[in-house]
Amino acid sequence: MAFDALKFLLADRPVLTHIWRGPFRGARLVINPRHSLRKVFGLYEHELNEWLAQALRRVNRVLDVGANDGYFTFGCAAAFRRLGKPREIIAFESHTRHVAMLRKSVALQTEASVRFKIVQSSVGKELKPGMTTLDSAEWAVGDPVDKGQHIGEDRR
Repeated sequence: MAFDALKFLLADRPVLTHIWRGPFRGARLVINPRHSLRKVFGLYEHELNEWLAQALRRVNRVLDVGANDGYFTFGCAAAFRRLGKPREIIAFESHTRHVAMLRKSVALQTEASVRFKIVQSSVGKELKPGMTTLDSAEWAVGDPVDKGQHIGEDRR
């Protein structure tokens, strides 16, 4: 009921929105807050929050396949900024409208410690028009197979 009342106070169009809680707190991205209250309050896919907080401390690169509105992309960027280390995020999205919103969100980021690359493409098992593969992604820093650490991998 409180969420319903809050919706009427929020813009009903894509605007710069801040994520208030969860592992993505502090993220800034362009979304429609009326349609994304669970994201704004850090409740979207909350079952993953603890795992994400731990995993993001151990990686230096994130690939967001099907980036949509950028919640995961810019949420990871906020978590990386709190860690204070340079990181990289490559976001793959095929829909032109979402790519435009992602690029707008990148332009609104205030710190340069996270490098973003927005790739307008679907991701699949072969290269063809409108589709790329993860193997063909261009990394800003190093080769992830040999030098990077992947989410889920525990190197102690």
